[in-house]
Amino acid sequence: NSWHKKVRIELNVRNVQVEGVPLTGAIDKLELHEDFKTVVVDYKTGEIEPVKLRPPSESNPLGGNYWRQLVFYKLLYESFDRGARRVTSGLISWVDPNNKGQFVNSAIEIKPQDVEFIRKLVKETYVKIQNHEFYEGCGKSDCKWCNFVRHNLTPDSFA
Repeated sequence: NSWHKKVRIELNVRNVQVEGVPLTGAIDKLELHEDFKTVVVDYKTGEIEPVKLRPPSESNPLGGNYWRQLVFYKLLYESFDRGARRVTSGLISWVDPNNKGQFVNSAIEIKPQDVEFIRKLVKETYVKIQNHEFYEGCGKSDCKWCNFVRHNLTPDSFA
């Protein structure tokens, strides 16, 4: 009875561009609320890890994986559906009960600065993909693997 009834499920978004960057994605559920407010929902299994829902910080400058995912879904959906509907928040809903037998939902408010952060990250990532910059490496100048990946220097052995 507590589930929101007006929803759109399993929305596959294709052929969307954000500032020239092609985006695709699959949103598990959209809750369509009054006043054109929308909540993006993603279902998860396994153990609840609150750190994955945190926004960027000094110790985690990119923010948690789930936080980035929900903010990305806002960017994706609003670029796909250019109507009046706006995503105001995101929700991670665990399908496995916790140790008390409860099904946990964790919500985040999505702020304009969050969207700008993800928009910038998407653009930077796309440039790296276009430049074939896939691997940062360990940072050691004498690392055989890093030199192989970065400079195509084949070592005698990777041992």
